[in-house]
Amino acid sequence: MSEKYKGAVDIQLDDLIPIENFRTIDRKSKDVPCGISEIPIIINVNKDFARKLNFKTATSGKIYAFTRMNEKLRTLDGTYTCKDRGGLIKNIIINDWDERFILIIEMASNEEKAFYINSNEIKNLLENCLKAPEQILK
Repeated sequence: MSEKYKGAVDIQLDDLIPIENFRTIDRKSKDVPCGISEIPIIINVNKDFARKLNFKTATSGKIYAFTRMNEKLRTLDGTYTCKDRGGLIKNIIINDWDERFILIIEMASNEEKAFYINSNEIKNLLENCLKAPEQILK
């Protein structure tokens, strides 16, 4: 484990990113500005995890998405707006991390806040969210 994330704690994914606030986007849309209350997310999954999903993923394992700001994220940010409009959260990166995932919130100040997430919660989020049309079912 990286020393940088040694202090990360386990949390319930739904506390930070409820399914109803989350949507995936296609790779071509990743540079399109997000909505005023959205935060960009990049999820990196390994091939074994990608095979378990009920939809197709890019061979790179990258899944691009947005989540809307909620009360829990607001406690970290202090605003309801994205970074481009003065918010403090720059983006969220979720990486496959052995038997679980690590969720890293990158702040505009370049500070990072890290949390561990159960892989079943990530699978549930990805399979039950609003998906980009390109992510057809397998």
